[in-house]
Amino acid sequence: MLSIKQKEVTMTKPLDIDSLFRGSNPSFAKSYLTQALSKAKRIRQDYEFRSYTMNDDRRTIRRHHIELMKKFTLSVACLVFFFIGAPLGAIIRKGGLGMPLVISVFLFIFYFIIDNTGNKMARDGRIEVWEGMWLSTFVLLPLGIFFTYKAVNDSALFNRDAYTNFFRKLIGRSETRKLEVKEVVMNEVEIPEALSMIDGLIAKCNEFMNRYKGRQSYIDYWTQGYNRRELHTISADLEHTVDYISNSRNRIIILKLMELPVMKSLWFYHPTNYKWLGWLCAAMFPIGIPLYIVGTRTQDKLKEEIHHIITTCSELASLLTVDTEDTDN
Repeated sequence: MLSIKQKEVTMTKPLDIDSLFRGSNPSFAKSYLTQALSKAKRIRQDYEFRSYTMNDDRRTIRRHHIELMKKFTLSVACLVFFFIGAPLGAIIRKGGLGMPLVISVFLFIFYFIIDNTGNKMARDGRIEVWEGMWLSTFVLLPLGIFFTYKAVNDSALFNRDAYTNFFRKLIGRSETRKLEVKEVVMNEVEIPEALSMIDGLIAKCNEFMNRYKGRQSYIDYWTQGYNRRELHTISADLEHTVDYISNSRNRIIILKLMELPVMKSLWFYHPTNYKWLGWLCAAMFPIGIPLYIVGTRTQDKLKEEIHHIITTCSELASLLTVDTEDTDN
């Protein structure tokens, strides 16, 4: 049977839906609206019920995925803790259960908090299941690699003296010399040689003081600073001179040697070893001002120490000269 195509209906004017209500009985119009509202409510309730059902299904699926991921994450966590615990046993070289126990408990609490946080976020659907379950592994694995690397290189990671030396190098701390008259002297002090060493040390100190007469400007401090190599040379000559003259049997000379300061190699003397880095630090103008103030004060204390070295060495030279004259008489 052939279907006959009907002609399209052409409308002389747009269809007015409101005319259906105006042209019919008012009671019928109210019935239409009531039926439409009831149908909309039923559809809404149907979709809400389906959404609740789907949320329960998603929550169940996520729990199954969590239990599946736990089979792998717990196994990997054992390996991660092995790569953390074994290096810690090699790095912490102290007997007993003090420091190892504290660090182990801290790391376990840290792992427990991260694992529970990731588990809860994955269970609530805030993040993907694999992200939440592997979160603790992602956090602790770099820590295990770091500890393993430090243990292989025999690093003093938990050595208190290493951190003490670092902060001492950063801010410095005055040290006093402790010398005593030696009962047995293997190498006697040759006065001319001792005076020559003192004169050389004084000359280097005077050369340093003449080179850095005033306070450095903000730019000069960051780009130049004090020459650390020259300071290391002065410090080495000072220690060599003290070590040689400490063989003297004269108690007054030993007491005078104890007045010589112990020179420090501080970071504030020369903050940067590269000029481009110095210009970069100088460009951080508001932040660099406090460091500049602290650094220049540290440099002033260094100048006071060098000036004290010059004065004490001059007095020491006089004592050695008097000691030589007394020996000749």
